[in-house]
Amino acid sequence: MKNPLIVSLLFCLSLFSSTVFSQSNDSVRTQDEAVHAYLPIAGDMGASIVLDGLINNIKLGSKSSPFGNNLLFGRYYYENDKAFRLGFGLDLQNTSRNQADSVGMNLVEQDSSFNNYSISISFGLEKHLNSSSRLDPYIAADIALAFIGKNVTEIERREHSAAGISRMERKITEDGGLGFALIGSLGFNYFLAQNFSIGSELGIGFDVIRRGGTTTDNTVNTPINGTASADYMVRKDKTTKVNIGVKPSASIHLSYFF
Repeated sequence: MKNPLIVSLLFCLSLFSSTVFSQSNDSVRTQDEAVHAYLPIAGDMGASIVLDGLINNIKLGSKSSPFGNNLLFGRYYYENDKAFRLGFGLDLQNTSRNQADSVGMNLVEQDSSFNNYSISISFGLEKHLNSSSRLDPYIAADIALAFIGKNVTEIERREHSAAGISRMERKITEDGGLGFALIGSLGFNYFLAQNFSIGSELGIGFDVIRRGGTTTDNTVNTPINGTASADYMVRKDKTTKVNIGVKPSASIHLSYFF
């Protein structure tokens, strides 16, 4: 027969260890819940806007790429302390102009247009460090790309006279470019309310952007009477810019996660 004293002692030890282990788990769970009471957790995503200007001239804007394009910028938390960063920007420019003037007895009309586009994409990873319930410092690394479309300028000039209409049509096409950047950043968010924060970020990196290449200039002249003539020119013009430094400058941004 087992000693009742030993059995009682073992039972007390088992009960004590179970209680301590439960309290330890509860403590860890309570600490984790306290840390993430305001902060995003795995599965959350959010967007950021930039707060710019002085006190009497505050305005909201978007985050900028290293190439100067405005970005729609967001984060996705795949773990409580790790997030994907994604930025996307699209700029389309289409400018047209119509003019009419009289030269003596003739009417001169000129239509012109300019078209251009650029696309910016950035992708990065974010690691959060020793976050409190509200203050959330982090480090991040990003890769950014820029695709610059061709510049296309078209001009049509028409001169109306009693004898008829003469025309001049000109088209200038300039090659676009490509940009690439690597950026490392240090920043923080301070959560004013659950999932809503104000923060700042400062990065340093390397970027290179190439613009231009071949430019074609094609002009067709059509007189009132006679045969049309064409003038076609080709030239090379390419620039490469390399920059290493702090970019962009630190700015205040507002973020909301859901």
